[in-house]
Parts: sequence; structure tokens; C-alpha cells
Amino acid sequence: MSWDMRETVETVHQSGGVAIMAHPGRGEREPQEFTFYTPDLLDQVRAEIPLDGIEVYYPTHPPELVETYLAYAQQHGLLIGAGSDSHGPPGRLPIKYRAQLCRHLLERVGIEVQ
Repeated sequence: MSWDMRETVETVHQSGGVAIMAHPGRGEREPQEFTFYTPDLLDQVRAEIPLDGIEVYYPTHPPELVETYLAYAQQHGLLIGAGSDSHGPPGRLPIKYRAQLCRHLLERVGIEVQ
């Protein structure tokens, strides 16, 4: 099943939520299942769809891709997300990212980070 991204983001915003693109780099390793979002493709998507942020930190994003997404998010004033992937394959432990990495996102949804 697939979802229309524009419709999904509109629904999230109408509900008072924040729209974050999950694991944009996952398609680099799994192109048959996911789209790999380069900065150019992110620009194309954002020209039509008002994303609030991207999941910069994700267990399968290599360090250089994290750096690329972090720079992109900062350049465009996007919220920065992190995913532990705790629902992943059995036996794989979730990654524990520091809340500080996503401070602005957490504050946007009412969570104070000290």
C-alpha cells in the first residue's frame, strides 16, 4: 500500500502535527523498497510539499549521509529527527540518540530538552 505524500502532510498539518520525512537515505541500500532522497530530490519534493523536517539520524545512514542531511536540514531551516529503528529485525537493538540532537523537533511538540 502506498500513500500520497502531499495528502499525508496536509492531514498531519491539519491535525496540528509535524511532518518529518522518515529515513530518506534508506533507499541507498534498499532501492527496490525505498526511494533514496538526494538533496536535489529533497528540493523537488519540498517545492511541492511543505515538509517540516527530515530524519537525519537513522541506524543505516552512514556518517557521510548523516552529515549531508544535517547540513541540508540546517541550510533550509528544517527540523531534525532521529529514529532508533526499535521495530527493526529481531535481535537488533535500537540506537539511543541523544535528545539534544532533535531539540527543536522535541520542543515543537512540547517536550523540553535540558
